[in-house]
Amino acid sequence: MIATNFGQPAGQIPGGPTGGAQQQPKTGFKGPQTMVLAIIQNNQSDSGIHKDELIKTLKGKVTAKEIEDILETLSSDGLIFSTVDDDHYRSTD
Repeated sequence: MIATNFGQPAGQIPGGPTGGAQQQPKTGFKGPQTMVLAIIQNNQSDSGIHKDELIKTLKGKVTAKEIEDILETLSSDGLIFSTVDDDHYRSTD
């Protein structure tokens, strides 16, 4: 039997920390940066995802300080932006 990805948009994988299909970021990032960006890209809220939700989701995998540094880097690189306040983020994709 051949495995297919029917029902999943191209560039997405099933599962992940947000529970649904997860888009794979197309960046040179690895590890924690990729995880943070993927969670932000897959968040469907108009206001974006709160920093504390990222910290909660990645607890035990990435420290709060690392997440804050990653958010700063992703924002500086133009991959994410803040929305309703300085702690909510959305992807530019």
